[in-house]
Amino acid sequence: MGFTVNRLEVGLLGTNCYILSDIHQQVCWIIDPGGESERIAAFIRDHALTPRGILLTHTHFDHIIGLSNLKSLFEHDLPIYASAKAVDQLGSDGEAVHHRMVRSLSLGPDLENLFIGALTNLPEADYLLFGNASASKSASIGLTEKAEPEVLPDTPLTAYQTPGHSPDSICFYLENTEGGILFSGDTLFRGSVGRTDLPGGNGRVLLQSIRTQLWRLPEETAVYPGHGEPTTIGYEKTHNPFIDRN
Repeated sequence: MGFTVNRLEVGLLGTNCYILSDIHQQVCWIIDPGGESERIAAFIRDHALTPRGILLTHTHFDHIIGLSNLKSLFEHDLPIYASAKAVDQLGSDGEAVHHRMVRSLSLGPDLENLFIGALTNLPEADYLLFGNASASKSASIGLTEKAEPEVLPDTPLTAYQTPGHSPDSICFYLENTEGGILFSGDTLFRGSVGRTDLPGGNGRVLLQSIRTQLWRLPEETAVYPGHGEPTTIGYEKTHNPFIDRN
């Protein structure tokens, strides 16, 4: 197998949207469409790729603003993978939640209307991870220190539960001979960690997630975060000032 990762920095908050491509099969998966859906779709078409799904590390609005429109830009349906904890952040329930949040930010009428328009007609998730395998409103998730990863159906990826930045935060891991690839969302950054002052955030849980879930990966694992530059697990274990190394 041969995979490539392309990063598109999208949206007003500079969210990293990643295109993970299987270069032999000419298929790809989209991680965190945080805006500029036409640009994301154009990249995929320009590289003659067939998208197989959309993966959400979490459902903060800056990571899903392009979600609705992106699905409409392709003739075939694109399944959405998200944490079961995100069940109320997508679909009609999620639309109302995100609209209230945007209105609370005092962005001004132009930006508010732009964001609300992009967060309208939000689709449901097709796969709710760490809960019911289908997008059922009753799906639940149990979080423990020893939570095991879950294989994503019809993808080469495995998901790890990493709450803390948000309750629904998950990371996606691809194992390969070079040590692996991790899409860490807003859980782990180069030299930093995700903020925990938003609703549902918890600093203690975030650090526990990193230590118990991400530190089990090979040190050579390349880490592609939701904002900023890539890093590796080994570098963060040694240099990240926010994580106690004892």
